[in-house]
Amino acid sequence: VISAVSDDKGRKVVTDYFTDVTERIYPVGRLDYDTSGLLLLTNDGSFSQKLTHPKHEVDKVYVAKIKGVPTKRDLLPLAKGIRIDGKRTAPANFQILSADIKT
Repeated sequence: VISAVSDDKGRKVVTDYFTDVTERIYPVGRLDYDTSGLLLLTNDGSFSQKLTHPKHEVDKVYVAKIKGVPTKRDLLPLAKGIRIDGKRTAPANFQILSADIKT
């Protein structure tokens, strides 16, 4: 399921599950295709905008499982902010929750 209201590839989107709801439904944020997590839905577009637009600076928490164990040097760019699609992200705080070091 795509966490959007439309998909140019014709895949099922989250609003397809609410065809009997007459009000417009807004996903609050998004989940990428190969991820899982909680997705909030609302009929209040203003509320959705306040939670998702960067100008409102609402903190978000992500948990990622990655291959390998990153060093502090590897993660330093995240702490400074990185460029995505020509725009710099806000600096990110991060924490390694656990590491499975195999020798």
